[in-house]
Amino acid sequence: KYFSQKVKKAVGIDISASSIKKANSLYNGNKKIHFSKCKDVPHYDFENEQFSKILCYDVIQYFTNDNQFDNLCSEIYRMLKPSGTALIGLINMKEKRKKVVDNKYITSVGVKIKQELAYLLYRF
Repeated sequence: KYFSQKVKKAVGIDISASSIKKANSLYNGNKKIHFSKCKDVPHYDFENEQFSKILCYDVIQYFTNDNQFDNLCSEIYRMLKPSGTALIGLINMKEKRKKVVDNKYITSVGVKIKQELAYLLYRF
């Protein structure tokens, strides 16, 4: 409820239909907050420079290749206003993906995240 009182407008997206259903039930009736399902390939139907803030949390650890991460960063750059802020948050990626991919991929994503965040900070 605190979040919904502090924002003018918010859009939440998720690949999981059940997560969208749960989010909609939590904020039912709040016209400032909208949730929708997205595709598994990072490409979103939002206009260029539409958002002043973008929060991307609990997403990257599910990627299986570098192209998905590159696409996500390109979409964030495209949708973010020039004076906007983006925050990318991760859960413990190494632990979560240990059985799915090798450490080489995890390391390459970690390096890419540092590079992309450095670029985002440079923009400000």
